Amino acid sequence: MEPRHWPALPLLIFAASCASPPPPPVAHDPVCGNGVVEGREECDDGNSNDGDACLTTCLKPLVWVTGEPHVHGHGCSGLRAPANLVQLLEEQSFDIGSALVWGHGYQVDSAYFTGKDDPASVPGHILHYDLETSAMGPSKTGHLVLLGINSLAYSNDIFYTPKSGVPVVDWARAQGDRVAVGIAHGQFWNENDNFPSFPVPNCCLPPDDCCVPWELPVHTARGRLDFLITEGNGDTRGPVDTATWRIWSKLQNSGFRLTLVGGADYPCVDGTYALKTPRTRIYIDGDASYDKWLEALRKGHAVVTLAAGDALNLRIDGERLGSEVRVAAGTAVTVAIDGRFVTGDQVEILANGSVVATIPVAAGPQAASIPLTLPASSWVVARSAHDVTNPVYVLVDSKPVRASASDACYWARYMDHLAGIMRRRRILGETQQQALGAYSEAKGIFLQRFAEAGGATCQ
Repeated sequence: MEPRHWPALPLLIFAASCASPPPPPVAHDPVCGNGVVEGREECDDGNSNDGDACLTTCLKPLVWVTGEPHVHGHGCSGLRAPANLVQLLEEQSFDIGSALVWGHGYQVDSAYFTGKDDPASVPGHILHYDLETSAMGPSKTGHLVLLGINSLAYSNDIFYTPKSGVPVVDWARAQGDRVAVGIAHGQFWNENDNFPSFPVPNCCLPPDDCCVPWELPVHTARGRLDFLITEGNGDTRGPVDTATWRIWSKLQNSGFRLTLVGGADYPCVDGTYALKTPRTRIYIDGDASYDKWLEALRKGHAVVTLAAGDALNLRIDGERLGSEVRVAAGTAVTVAIDGRFVTGDQVEILANGSVVATIPVAAGPQAASIPLTLPASSWVVARSAHDVTNPVYVLVDSKPVRASASDACYWARYMDHLAGIMRRRRILGETQQQALGAYSEAKGIFLQRFAEAGGATCQ
């Protein structure tokens, strides 16, 4: 058999086999508005309508739920059974309401407590009974608001003992991750850098138990507190009063994450539910539930708003309220706001409590975004005439927020002030040793934050 001779391959085929593959498409930054979903974009419908399912920032509008964390059925001339409180939620367009059992009307309202949603709840309006330690043993050290608990019995005699909230927050935390622990009445702190003292200005004389959140920084430093409630109307810009803003921002500047919340204290503070009454909106995924409400309060997925609010929202690099964004030093982030604004306004962007940018908005549904470069790790919020968001945390080079040594020092010095008041007034009773130990622990934590913020001598 003669050997087979394979024909030579055509030169064209040989050349093709040796050629390089075609170059990949040229990469480019996402272009919002081109009708193509790219990069971090959640949507891109290519239009300029902020009232539809895709904002002009190429983010989807969130689903919001309005909640009331601080109402009572009885006390302060209130006489509302569960069905009447549900009616109040309906009238005020609240999706969720935390009805707090407290010292006044305790015998009536404690009978409604089950640890579950009240049977009087109706679709779209959830009522759930929980606890405020007002007119009870620990009242003089602050009114704790305990949500998602399975019992009211933090002691054998809740009207007398303990005198400090320290063992109460430990008791609540021991019930599991569902629980959300807060403290009420941020507006009763001093509006300047002076520490509160007895008698409380514009409030009351001891031994009355209202209303300064004396142990607020103690519970915060020890990791026991999730949220701070203000019931006062905004006396500057937005729904948050000066005193609450001051103490909340000082804690944030010291590196603590505490959700800011608005409530009414109905019927004790504002029985008419006027437009000045702050309330709380949370964002959720799926159907509303009390557990999602608690999760939002724990994680900072919330906005403090007035009744005629702007539905203001803030996202940074697409991340939602309560989230972290990590960037390298010198890298700009994209700050996006959206809302349905009552009037034309300037939305302020604040980093570590100071205004760093303003975004003009017109009335109606609006969205906008700006680039922002932050020199150091920051908690960032948006503020309008009617709303204040909780923060998105921008960590520069993965460093924690340590924005102010002086604010951390303020809290360290306050621990000595608090301990001195409680000793002199003999308020702590049988819990004095435990409470003073917690105060000392908190002071040590604040001094550590002071040093981490670059402080040298705290005095």
